[in-house]
Amino acid sequence: MMGSVQSLHWYCDICNKGIGSFILCMKTMEVRQGKLEKRVDDLVEAMAKLETGLEKVFSCVSEVKGIRKEVAETNVKFDTVIVARLASEDDANIEKKMDDKVKVVKEDLAEKMEIEKRKHNIVLWGLLENGTNESNIEGAKSKDLEAVNEVLKKGLKIDAERHVIEVHRIGKLDSGKARPMRVKIQTLEARSEIIARARTLKDSDEYKNIYVSPDLTRKQQKDDKELRYKLKEIRQTNQFARINQGRIVAKDANGQIKVLFSLEGDAKAKNINVSKNDVCLGTPEATV
Repeated sequence: MMGSVQSLHWYCDICNKGIGSFILCMKTMEVRQGKLEKRVDDLVEAMAKLETGLEKVFSCVSEVKGIRKEVAETNVKFDTVIVARLASEDDANIEKKMDDKVKVVKEDLAEKMEIEKRKHNIVLWGLLENGTNESNIEGAKSKDLEAVNEVLKKGLKIDAERHVIEVHRIGKLDSGKARPMRVKIQTLEARSEIIARARTLKDSDEYKNIYVSPDLTRKQQKDDKELRYKLKEIRQTNQFARINQGRIVAKDANGQIKVLFSLEGDAKAKNINVSKNDVCLGTPEATV
């Protein structure tokens, strides 16, 4: 009967006023304690997992250290191999470069020596051979000397006997073709004078098919061929262009000589001094 009466209490009215708050507070504390215990359990579980993770991390760190050691040892060996190979390649490259430079120097020296050897010479083209044969070389040479003297004396008005040292034909004998004639001149001044006057041969009916040129080396002949080929192109737009000292030149509107093409690759137009004796005459091709 007493349990069924809700308002019946075993304490006084004064205590009755605060007991409700106390009971509510106790219930709140129970809930908080439950939550706190759960958080502690979660924390314990997390700590266990962290310890396991740390063990794995320490294991990985140990493996990484071992790998780094192996890599370092491998790099030392690899670097040693690379250095050895590079040194070998450098030695080979240096040796090749030195060989190339020596080759270039030798070629340049040989070319300069050949130019020096030919500097007193001229070459006559188109001069007919008079009964040349292997059994009468001296006789043919004498006739060639007479023919050269005649061309210089009558065609160029030059005292050939005073300037010509020797003459000889270039190349193998071919009955169907007149070989070019190499002529050695006494002085460089006389040689320059002969080359300067050679352009007048084209006005002579008797000697218009005879050409005079410097005695060029094989390299000079190659350069001359390239220049004449380029000159042919340039003259399609500039008929006054001409060859001078390894370049193609022409006068501009102000009368200044400008470079239109150079074997050295300098295509920049610039003023130059032109000597009439330096102009290439555009002689026939030959391998001399």
